[in-house]
Parts: sequence; structure tokens; C-alpha cells
Amino acid sequence: MAGLRDSLARQDFEPIARTRAGTPSGFDSTDAFLADMRRKWEWGYGYNEHNTLAGKEDAKFVVGNQWDPVVEQRRKDQRKPVLTFNRLVAFVAQVVGNRLMNETEIRVNPDKAGTKEIAEIREGIIRSIFKNSYADFARDEAAKYQVIGGEGYFTLNMEYESDDVFEQHVRIGAVTDPYSVVLDPLSIEPSGADAQWGFISDDIPQQEYKRRWPWAAEISFEGQQRWNSGGFWLREDTIRIVSYWRMVTEGVKTLALYQDGTVHDVTDMEEYEYISLVETRSDGTPYTRDVPNRFARLYVCSGNAILEGPYDYPVSSIPVYRVAGWEVNDGDKIHRWGLIRFLKDPQRLHNYWRSTVAEQLVAAPRNKWLTTPDAVKGHEAKWRRAPTADDPFLYYNDGETPPTHIPPPGIDAALVNEAAISTQDMKDISNIHEAALGMPSNEVSRVAIQQRQMVSDVGTYIYVDRRRLADERCAKNINELIPYIYDTKRTIAIIGRDDKSLMQVINDPADPNSDVTLGKYGVTVSVGPASETKRTLAAEQMMAFVNAMPQSAAVVMDLIAEAQDWPRAGEFARRFKMLLPPGTIPVDEMTPEQQQMQQMQEQMQQMQAQLEQAMAKAELDGKTAKAANDEARARLAEAQAYKAIMDANSRAADVQAKNEQREFEMDDGEYRQIMDALDQENRIVAEDRDFEERQRERETRNTQSNGEQDDD
Repeated sequence: MAGLRDSLARQDFEPIARTRAGTPSGFDSTDAFLADMRRKWEWGYGYNEHNTLAGKEDAKFVVGNQWDPVVEQRRKDQRKPVLTFNRLVAFVAQVVGNRLMNETEIRVNPDKAGTKEIAEIREGIIRSIFKNSYADFARDEAAKYQVIGGEGYFTLNMEYESDDVFEQHVRIGAVTDPYSVVLDPLSIEPSGADAQWGFISDDIPQQEYKRRWPWAAEISFEGQQRWNSGGFWLREDTIRIVSYWRMVTEGVKTLALYQDGTVHDVTDMEEYEYISLVETRSDGTPYTRDVPNRFARLYVCSGNAILEGPYDYPVSSIPVYRVAGWEVNDGDKIHRWGLIRFLKDPQRLHNYWRSTVAEQLVAAPRNKWLTTPDAVKGHEAKWRRAPTADDPFLYYNDGETPPTHIPPPGIDAALVNEAAISTQDMKDISNIHEAALGMPSNEVSRVAIQQRQMVSDVGTYIYVDRRRLADERCAKNINELIPYIYDTKRTIAIIGRDDKSLMQVINDPADPNSDVTLGKYGVTVSVGPASETKRTLAAEQMMAFVNAMPQSAAVVMDLIAEAQDWPRAGEFARRFKMLLPPGTIPVDEMTPEQQQMQQMQEQMQQMQAQLEQAMAKAELDGKTAKAANDEARARLAEAQAYKAIMDANSRAADVQAKNEQREFEMDDGEYRQIMDALDQENRIVAEDRDFEERQRERETRNTQSNGEQDDD
């Protein structure tokens, strides 16, 4: 790994760090290599020259050079207005802004011998590289030139993390001049994935060239060297250098199929080191095979010298990524264009018609008068100064006809209509209408406006898709570089799917799920809303959910607070988390403070449960005792009732027996007489008893009334 690491290292531009490279493999001499390089550059540039020149013209048009030079000079000579109403910036801003408001979603999935844990770490590494501020600038620049001229580019670089360490990291680099890139003309994939070579040019001053590479000879390229006839490699005080990328196949590497089903590169290992781990065929031979060793190689060259290199990148395609717009092959050439190419004619017409309207306004005087020479004789100067004078009085000669005011001619309505038509033409050609540009239109409802904006998004989605292709290839190349660049134990910053940064230890021998150098992984890329937009939408939808189900608020308030975009939202979320029921948050995700709070909650819940159990037992014992008492009272009452019945039956039997005895002893007459006397006596006794009872009640009432009076 160390040799590969050293070959990948890009030293700072100090003269002592620059040594001349040897003869590149596959060539008899360095001159043959350079001659082949120059032929490829001129072939590639010539093949795509029509797109390069058209793209430059589109860029100049966007910055305001929108008049034909002949027409512009003629109007200036005639002192006519030459106005530029640049409406194209708004169209470019709409499409580029759509890129800024959306983000590339990267997913890494385990393939052969891969694990989910390592896939998440790799995904976090790639996402961190893509989230780097310079990476955003590089990809945004590519998107800008894609929309303007149909081609934008960015690249991939390796750098040391600082001057005092040996760890390297991957960085996405910007290509601020897309017209300096030349790719293999045989490449047909939009992002350039199948290109076998490519160039990124840079013109530097001769003094800087001498400082960086003092050993490189300075010779004039203007002489008999026909390859510089166009001035590509030397222009007055500057020298053109190029980063020359090639896909190279050198030697072979040996792959072995291990018994656990994984495939390993055993090229640099002795046979005894791996043979016991390799799966064997039925005839006893090991599962090994030799495959071509293919990688990308970088040279830094001038027109007649190799200044730096080679630098080898173990990736499957050259790390130069084309972000293309529209691509159409007419049978002879591939034409590429962006949003501006076919908006230029309506924009030119719009400038012309608006300038003509301004011309008429300037040409129309404020006042014209129809009069005779005798009517204003002696007052001519006063009438001529009338349009600008403050004097409210105008004189004409007595006996003459007063001058008649002639109003200025109106603006030709056809000119205004043509200016409006050219504006509408730009909207129709670009498929970007009022709703997408933020201007009022016929739509009034939110749904209708969104539908119109969706039409514009669909019409420009080709730019989004082409950016996705370039991002996906870049992410795959980074995934290929991870085992070589991040091959030592270290702590790195990664970004998770929730867009939060965290520190991760990789390649820790004590943690097998941290070794990012093992296994194969696949990469997919999609385009979605930016994190800020997703956070805003998530917050709105969370609040709608809580409003629909208020009973769920207690267990999700921490998530709602965390999704808000206002100061101290994190503190709100932290405090809400402490109030969550135990078991809601996994233990490995808790902070020490949250774990302590959860322990206290668990203790309080245990004490509450014990108290509730004690109260329930006491209540049950009370109910049991009361039930036993009630049962005893019921049995006593039942016994007393039974005794009373038995006594009554006994007395009745005695009375009946006595009566029967008397009846037996007496005759009927005496019996009746006696019975009548008894009945009379019984009535008297009953009346006396009733009288005494009424008397006692009367006395009782009198006593109560006297007692109440005494109390008063």
C-alpha cells in the first residue's frame, strides 16, 4: 500500500520536488509519447471544436454580448439606442437554482463479502466528500456551464490532509474553464465513463513555468513545429500545460476465491500465505485466475516535456466527469447544447424591439406647434424654449391665428406586441413559464401553481439526470479508492443519512466492522430535495401528524423539536428525550445524562408500582373483612327471625289448645255469652290502650316543644 500511496501523492509545487519522469510504458521514447499526446489532443479538440466555440458564444451571450457586431455598430453610428434586456439570467438561475435546492442522495449497498455496517461507513465517507464546500462549488460550476453551453466538468484529486501527516483524502476539484477539457471522441457515455483518455488544460505565465519546472527547456513552439500552428501550447507570455489522463493496462493481477466465498487480490502475496484459504476445484487445483491490471494514470505535460507523473489511480474510468446537457448525433457529429442556445434569437429580437420603442420615445418631441410666421414673429425663441421653460405664458401677435398644438405620435403598438411575443417565445422554447419564474400567471390555487412548476421541472429534467450520471460515476470512483486511500487506522468525519456529521474510527483491529478495505460494494445515486427543504417539509408534516393524533405528542416531541430550524432546537430535543418512557431510546444511543435520568425514572416507576400494590392489598383486605362481618350479621338476623316464628307458632298452638278445652267443657249458650263478654272486654281494653297511647304521644309532643323553646 505504501508504494501506491506514494504514487498517488500530489506534492506541492516546489522545484526540488520535480524530477523528470522516465519513458512511459508502451512507447519507445518520451518524444514518441509526447507526439502521440499532441495528436490525441488536436484530434479531440477538433472533433468537439464546434461545441466548444458554440459554448463560448453562449457564455458571452449570457454575460450581455447579445447584439450582432455589425448591427450594433451601425445603430451606434446613427446614435440610436442599443439596449440589452438580459432575460436569460433568470432562466439560467431557475435551472441552476433547482440544482442548488436538490441534493445528491448516495447509497452504498454491500455486494460480495460486504457488510451493512461497512457500507454505512463508506456511504458516510462518500457523502462527506460530496458535502465538502469546495466539492459543492465544483459541482455547481459544472451545472452552471451545463445549462449555459451544454458542457460542464469537475474532477477528482488526491491530497494529503495536512503538511505534517501521511494520511490522504479525496477531494472533488472544480474545472472553472469547461472549454479547456478535451475527452476521447470515441466516448459516447454522457459523463465520459468510457473515455480512454482526456485532457484538462491550463495556461500559466512563463515565469511561473520556470519556477515550478526549472529543468524543463524553453523552446519556441512557433518554428517548424506544426503541432503548435494554432498557438495551443504557447501564447506570447503564457505556456499551456495539460493534465493528461490515460486508462492504462499494465501486467496482470491474481485473484483468488476464498473458502468463505470472497474474492481477494493475492498478487503481492506468496502462495503459502493464501493457498490454505483458497477454495479448490474437484481436481484439487485452487480457484485463482489472472486478470488485466487496469487503472487510470495521470501525467502533467507541456508541449514538449513530461513535467510530472506518472500518478496512478486505481479506478475503472478517468476521474474527469462531464456534465452534459442535450446531446444529439446528426450522423456526422455529436452536438451538445444547453438552455441558452435556442433562446438567443428571441432574446436578440426582444432587445431590438425594445430599443426601437426607446428610439421612438426619444425621437418624439414634447411639443409641436402649427402656426404662421406672422403669428409668432418676434416671439420665435420663446416658443422654441416652451418645452423646457418654466414660463407659463406664450405670446402671439394680435390679429393673427393662434398657434395650434400638435400632440406627439403614439408608440407603434406592433413594436410592443413583438417585444411581448419574443418574451413568450423564450418561455415556450425553454418550457419555463411564469409560475416557475416567480411571476403571477393565470393559476391562483397552490395546487395549480405546483402543477405548472412541475411542467417546467419536467422540461428541464434532462439537466438533473445528466448531473446524476456524473455524480454516480464520481461516487463509484471514490468507492474504488477507499480501500487504497483509507487503509490505515484513523478517525475520520463522516456524514450520516440524517445529514449529521460524526467521528468514526476506521480499520480498528479490535472492531472487525470498521475495516473499510474489505468486501465489495455497489453505489447508487438519486436526486432529491436539499436537506434544508427536507427539514422544513418534515417539520410541517410532523406538526400535521401531531395535530391529527394529539395523544402521540408525548413520545415524538423530541423528534419534532429536532426537526425545527430555529435557535436552541437541539436543547428542546435533548430535554424532551429525558422525559421519554424507558425503552423508547436504545441504550447505545443515550448520553450519560439520559441514562441517569432513565434510571431515576425506572426507580420512581418501581416505587409507584409497589405503592399501588400495597394500596390494592389493603383495599382487598378491607373488603374481605367487611364481607365476613356482613355475612355474620345476616346469619344472626336469620336465626332471630327463625326463633320469632317458632315462638309465635308455639303461642298460637297453646291458645288453640285452651280454646278447644273450653269449648269442650261449655255448652253452646254459655260459650257464646262468655265469648261476647270477652269480645266486649277486649274492645274496652283496646280503646283504653288507644287512649293511653294518644295521651302519651300528646305529652311527648308537648315535652319536645317545651325543650325547643328553652333552647331558643
